Amino acid sequence: MKQPKDFFNFIARHLSFDGVAVVTFPNESEGKQHGITWFNSRTDFLMPIDSVGLKIVNFYEVKLTTWHRIIKRYLWNLPKSLVSHGDKTCPPQTFEQTGAFQIIRNGGIKAKFFGYYARTITKLAALFPLYDYFEISEEINNKILLIRLKHK
Repeated sequence: MKQPKDFFNFIARHLSFDGVAVVTFPNESEGKQHGITWFNSRTDFLMPIDSVGLKIVNFYEVKLTTWHRIIKRYLWNLPKSLVSHGDKTCPPQTFEQTGAFQIIRNGGIKAKFFGYYARTITKLAALFPLYDYFEISEEINNKILLIRLKHK
């Protein structure tokens, strides 16, 4: 998100008064950052949320389980290795820039195969929990965050 306050303001404007918004946020540090925005602390993260009239109901760190790592390493990454990624120095930033999107757009046997494969792996992955959730501390660098928001 380029402008965190604008992002949370959008949520506040569109969230019904008794509604709950669920947001995941990969808070990578400046050196590792793949996104645009990161926060150094919980306090920094709460400022734009508080300023638009929202409050955090739950604030968790999301960690991958061993099951997730197995599925991703041995099954999910297999089709990715079969798709040309083009320029490795500039990874895709949107889905439309990926090789997978081009295959889906073009249709044909590859699209059908990858669709069937993805549905099968998704069902297999759902057999066991893929994530564990932990209450978050003040330190939030390089953590995947999961928050539930409501109006104040």
